[in-house]
Amino acid sequence: MRRVCCLLLVVLLLTGCAALPEEDRAFAVVLGMDREGDAWRTWARIPSYQQEGGYLTVSAQGGSLGEAMAQLEAAAPMALHFGQLRMMVFSRALAESGDFPGVMDVLASRNGVRRQAALAVTEHDMASLMDGLEPPTGTRLSKSLEAMMAVRREQGLIPDITLSGLRRMGERQQPVLMGIALEDGMQLSGGWLLGADGRLQGSLTAADQQLLSLLSGIFRQGTLSLGEGTLSVTEADSRVRLMDGEAVCSVRLRYTSSSFSEEGAAQRLDAALSALTAKLAAARCDALGLGRQAMTGCADIEAWRRLDWQARYPALRWRFDLQLERET
Repeated sequence: MRRVCCLLLVVLLLTGCAALPEEDRAFAVVLGMDREGDAWRTWARIPSYQQEGGYLTVSAQGGSLGEAMAQLEAAAPMALHFGQLRMMVFSRALAESGDFPGVMDVLASRNGVRRQAALAVTEHDMASLMDGLEPPTGTRLSKSLEAMMAVRREQGLIPDITLSGLRRMGERQQPVLMGIALEDGMQLSGGWLLGADGRLQGSLTAADQQLLSLLSGIFRQGTLSLGEGTLSVTEADSRVRLMDGEAVCSVRLRYTSSSFSEEGAAQRLDAALSALTAKLAAARCDALGLGRQAMTGCADIEAWRRLDWQARYPALRWRFDLQLERET
């Protein structure tokens, strides 16, 4: 018996030297950021750690991003950690400002920040948005967000961009950030285009984002929205190539039903893709990564710089090779 007690005492002493248990940490699930004038504002959505569960929002502001983040940590009821972040949300005003590229640099270099967190932009009031982030009954907010984002990505309705993904793109590709709003609950839909300067330059509707997902090879089946009609797609395949200064988009679709005739479906898809690529060009957002293909044709970094891809990209010609087959 004495040996058992001694063993238990040793175990207790050893575990006392371990890391803090979860209830002594506040794990942020969502981080929000905004700037108004000289004031930087930050929010974190964290579990309440109350017996009945639930979530609460802590917020802070400061004269710089660093000060606002430090004040946010001070406002948390426990040590605030960002290693479990599922999403970072930025106001449209901040994303459109010249400060935004620097914000990405700060977050990427900050120790402890989960770089697999999804990046999103909102036009909603940030305080109300953060307070409204609640999981369905019986689920955790982190799992709820992961499940919702997985479904929306498969449907092609949102982009798949994280902090680590954005950092890997460099000059060869520009990201599209997810749209988030509160409209009869949390809504994840559409995208926001970042230009070559790292700032927000335009937006995509959910239907636009579906087409971009189609060209990216992400959307492969489901209901494809085309303006006033839809296609019930059973199989989709696409390829985008840079050929002699022309972007050639080859798309193959099989579908079971449509709001259009067979000829009308092809014409409508061609028109919708043309409108989408015009938006990308206007925003100088090379979301399909054609710059990666252009870079492979350069002998060295100096040749890449002489190519001046950022100036060439908006002037690209686009051609769509469409093959649509209706199943009977």
